[in-house]
Amino acid sequence: QGSNYSIAYAKKNKVADDDNDEEEETEDDKVNLASTFVAYLKHTMLHNTGTGEEATADNDNAVRSIYTSILYHSNYGKSCAGKTEEETRYMKSFFDACIQFETVKMGRRKDKKKKKGRKMELCKLYETAIGFYANGGGGSYWRKVVDGYQRDLDDVKYSF
Repeated sequence: QGSNYSIAYAKKNKVADDDNDEEEETEDDKVNLASTFVAYLKHTMLHNTGTGEEATADNDNAVRSIYTSILYHSNYGKSCAGKTEEETRYMKSFFDACIQFETVKMGRRKDKKKKKGRKMELCKLYETAIGFYANGGGGSYWRKVVDGYQRDLDDVKYSF
């Protein structure tokens, strides 16, 4: 009964438990990974460190490496389930930035083989975005986002 009394006393008087020195993480203490991803991706897109075709190709590969790691090689980019509303909004910005990047790159391609490769990558991005929001629920707003991505995907797939 002594241990029950001390636990009740500690809770009532908000006495810190000496055995557990770690503080509980609050919602405000959590890092929004999605916002970090967006910032890093945009920084990489905007800060091309060289000139010429080789530097541009290196920068393009760096951008692709970032979104490939997040979307295809981690669990974070698989679904919006378990994410906060803020993280979900930032992931939309992330998907949109990736899609815009590939759309611009595809439009600049003159080589049909390379353009086809960029088109396939763009389709994969749309499919990943659709899967991310479709698997997590989230209400009618996100359903509209999924529908918009689906329309855009169909436009890309069936364009000449």
